[in-house]
Amino acid sequence: MNPRDKMISYLAGLIRDGDLVSTGVASLIPFLAVALAKRTYAPASRFITCSGAVDPVFEQAGLSSDDSSTFSSWSSFVPLPSLFDLGVRGGIDVMFFSGAQIDQSGRINLTSIGDYLKPKVKLPGPAGSTVMLRRVQRPVLFTLQHTTRTLVAEVDFVTADGCATRDSIELVTELGVLTLRKDAPAVMTARFSDLSEQEIQERTAFPLVFQNREAREQDIHTNTAILNELDPEGRRYH
Repeated sequence: MNPRDKMISYLAGLIRDGDLVSTGVASLIPFLAVALAKRTYAPASRFITCSGAVDPVFEQAGLSSDDSSTFSSWSSFVPLPSLFDLGVRGGIDVMFFSGAQIDQSGRINLTSIGDYLKPKVKLPGPAGSTVMLRRVQRPVLFTLQHTTRTLVAEVDFVTADGCATRDSIELVTELGVLTLRKDAPAVMTARFSDLSEQEIQERTAFPLVFQNREAREQDIHTNTAILNELDPEGRRYH
């Protein structure tokens, strides 16, 4: 099974039946995870896109979770202020977050790279993540870039803190699953690739503790077939 498909399958497995789930902007990977979960593990889960569409009918994988080609219809619509209000009140069970930088304490940077007053790169900004990451019941971090450039010891700017209101948070990458804590070493609890521990550590800018556990691979062949149906052009691999 392709590591990217393992990643999506793992994300899908985090969604429980009956959960209310949401994603951020340009989030094709978690969007596919939600679609997979609704077809397998969590058929009664509900999904609100970042644009407010509730339970959209998934047609094909678009370039982002807000691409109009991704869905043709939805059951209802939630205005953006109401979506944020729902999240602040703890009404969203699972939401997926990412960042240009993610550090060992579970903090993400969506603001700027380098000195804030003279940034090397100006990023799009929090888009609500500063509050939502604290208030969602079970937030999940993810990134497709498991490199020292993305997984840093300390972010240049704290846009949002994944451990501000909890002891730990999971980070899911193409290489595996990390548990991040504010005052403890990061632990890699599952691996999706054949890379050695040394190779994975070389791609991570903070120390890792490795636990030898196989990644969950429920119904691998079924999941791959469903993902190929949802994404026949393989956009998830790009």
